[in-house]
Amino acid sequence: MPQMNKGGKFIFGKSLIRDDLTIHLPTQALTEYNATVEGKVYLFTGSKVTGGFCVTRKGLLEPSKLGHILTDHPALQNYQTAEGECVICNTKSLCLQFILS
Repeated sequence: MPQMNKGGKFIFGKSLIRDDLTIHLPTQALTEYNATVEGKVYLFTGSKVTGGFCVTRKGLLEPSKLGHILTDHPALQNYQTAEGECVICNTKSLCLQFILS
């Protein structure tokens, strides 16, 4: 899997979020991050340099440097937002919650 820099995030390819809020996430990404274990994932914008979006789950996001996103927005932390609802987390990121099926 390619990485932008050593020890950095993996790049899995392109995925399109459709108008009906469906998205195909690469199997390799789901496996690498054990994304299906919680049944829901968070998508948020990537960096200004790399663009795209990041996929994560609560168990990985909470202990990370971006964990404040969940503590700052309890509705996201407790899955109280509507699926696909955008929440402005700071000037850089939008968070979206998607249910895996």
